[in-house]
Amino acid sequence: MSSSRTLSWLIGVGILAAGCGPSTPEPAVPDKGGTPVAAPSGTAVASTCAEGKGECDGNAATACETDLAGSAQHCGACGNACAAGQSCSAGACRAGQSISASGANACVVISGHVVCWGDNSANLLASGSKGPKATPVKIAGIEQATLVRTGRRVGCAVTSEGKVACFHDGAFLRHAFDGYASVRALPPDHVARFWLHLLRNMLFKAVIRVGAGYFDQGSGFFLIGAGADGTSLKTHTLARLDAALAGLREQRDPFAL
Repeated sequence: MSSSRTLSWLIGVGILAAGCGPSTPEPAVPDKGGTPVAAPSGTAVASTCAEGKGECDGNAATACETDLAGSAQHCGACGNACAAGQSCSAGACRAGQSISASGANACVVISGHVVCWGDNSANLLASGSKGPKATPVKIAGIEQATLVRTGRRVGCAVTSEGKVACFHDGAFLRHAFDGYASVRALPPDHVARFWLHLLRNMLFKAVIRVGAGYFDQGSGFFLIGAGADGTSLKTHTLARLDAALAGLREQRDPFAL
């Protein structure tokens, strides 16, 4: 075989080998639904996300994991985060799109705040007095809300950070007792049980708060309570422990808590 034919044969074998070997997939370009996703090593063809889904975490093991139609962090496209107070609906960032109603009460998210109106017979709005509220009332202590759900006595909101904050009237404890009593009679020692449960609950919380360093945190660490910090949380925790001990010893009225 001549040297020229040998060289041609080797070149042909090299091209053939290159074509048959495992291909290197194109890197994923996170974007709108229907874009390519990086294929696992050894495969020749990259897969494609379904419409409305996106590969936003760069992890091939969880390909197309993001719902681009409803993710506030990846709204309509990977990396397109909605601003504070906005929610993602149908792939677009919108303000005031979350609304919830229960009975004759309704709440809506507007620019990150929760406002409610309606019957308010159970003082869901915690506005100081029961009774109808025709004008929307802003719920204090909740910022950067993106979603709200409400019931007759309790409402809860989800913030852009994924935290949950709930609101209800100050007499919620009495409602809980009344709800239990509507099913079965309260046990004779229910007052002692209540204080014992509160004491046990606060001891458990105190251990967690000390261990996690919550009492050393500044005001920016906590979601609820304007100006609240670790010192005020410590004061609140000690006050609850003292109240539980006094209530258990003296059999105090739980509704005076």
